[in-house]
Amino acid sequence: APGGGMFPEGSVEDDVSGVGEIFFFSYGIIVMWGLSREAEKHVLAEVREFENGSLEVDMEPELLDYRYISLPREFFVKFELSGDSDAMTRLWNDHDSPIRTPVIALNKIERDLIHLPMIPEAGELMTCLKLAYSHGAAQSSKLESFETAVEDIFNRVGEMPVQLAETGHLNISDEELLKLCGELYTYSAYINLQTDILETPDWFWDNEDLEPVYLKTAKYLDISKRTAILNIRLNTLNDMYALFRDERNLQSGYWLTWIVIWLIIIEVVIALIEVAEIIHP
Repeated sequence: APGGGMFPEGSVEDDVSGVGEIFFFSYGIIVMWGLSREAEKHVLAEVREFENGSLEVDMEPELLDYRYISLPREFFVKFELSGDSDAMTRLWNDHDSPIRTPVIALNKIERDLIHLPMIPEAGELMTCLKLAYSHGAAQSSKLESFETAVEDIFNRVGEMPVQLAETGHLNISDEELLKLCGELYTYSAYINLQTDILETPDWFWDNEDLEPVYLKTAKYLDISKRTAILNIRLNTLNDMYALFRDERNLQSGYWLTWIVIWLIIIEVVIALIEVAEIIHP
């Protein structure tokens, strides 16, 4: 939660919980809850010095609204919820508590709006719920950065197959071709090898009861479908790269053939000159 003079007054806009929360993910995504736009800009400015590389294209932040919903009255009756704050806190934070699962099931996301149950005396659980949502939102934002980068590659090389069909050759250097290969490999490796980026994060091994919240978020944001489409686009780009590489190999083979022919011609000419000198010393 913002405090200690680090943030300007009025940074927290969550009037219900009274706190703002920030989650940092190792793959370069920050998810913020309940902060004003000015506070969000302040956070980004503070962490910029720790930035390790940046996107070549600008991206819009992914915005989701959230609101709190009251627990149904039957919860208080069925589970005999008391006014003892310590007992309530222990009840909510106990992973084996019979009330956690039905309360967690009340969470939902629709029309870009997250519905969070307002759970009294359950600060830790509320934070964990927000983190579960944040994992899905962070993955979606990272996926969007991949989608933007791959779209940029398509824009750069999209005309090359047409150029190859019309002229029979490409106006691309070997260095540029190698750079393209490196970009494609980098994105493919990130998408398919970095498990925390687009698969269920390891955090849910210890928080299995919160995994349905993450899965709802991932489904709503179409992470699986978008990943499949992105892989198809990457495979298409790899096929294009293979075509370009074969074209370069053909061009190299073409020039090597002519070099060999000219060497043979030169050798024949030299041999003829030597024969002529022998016949007409």
